[in-house]
Amino acid sequence: MGKFRAVVTLAAVLAVVSGCTAPAETAVDDSTPSATVTPAPTTPIGPEAVELSIEEAATRYLSITCDKNAAVGALADGFTLWENAYAGGTEPDLDEVTGTAAFAFESTYNTVLLFDESAFIWPESARPHIVALRDAHLAEAASYDALANSSSYDEARAVTFPDAATGAEAAEEARLALGIADTSCEGFEGSQILLLAEKAERDDALAP
Repeated sequence: MGKFRAVVTLAAVLAVVSGCTAPAETAVDDSTPSATVTPAPTTPIGPEAVELSIEEAATRYLSITCDKNAAVGALADGFTLWENAYAGGTEPDLDEVTGTAAFAFESTYNTVLLFDESAFIWPESARPHIVALRDAHLAEAASYDALANSSSYDEARAVTFPDAATGAEAAEEARLALGIADTSCEGFEGSQILLLAEKAERDDALAP
């Protein structure tokens, strides 16, 4: 049971410190807004990188991390159900377990690709924290990959995760540097896919 608790704890930490939580089914309280949300700058097609303002960087940060946090949250919620079933003597559907983990892996790895984007320059105050968070996500992705490739539920339960403390601290510092005071992801659903499409368009345009 200890490995399962590690998954849930990691998901809960990341959902908070990366700057967003999944939007609630009920009305959203806008009394404590995040940093002013401005449209993300159009992906540049050319050699010159765009220096992001604080407001633009805050929007891009949430656009990158919110879908990832939702995917990790779905995995954590799934493990709660699977563990309850397992404790009652029912073997969870392995395809459901590995499929949910594969989605978490893909979304987490995509955060790494987008943090690595050379088309945008993060504000200097946030840059080292973005790099640290990127590295933490890369290490975390390896655990989701192991979950996704598990051959049994017992094997999935045995997967370990890296210490979340470094990534949590980096995410908190990045949010502070970007003025993100709210953890709501309302309005950022699906943003990661849009950023990936823009990146692919830019990469194709610049390909030799």
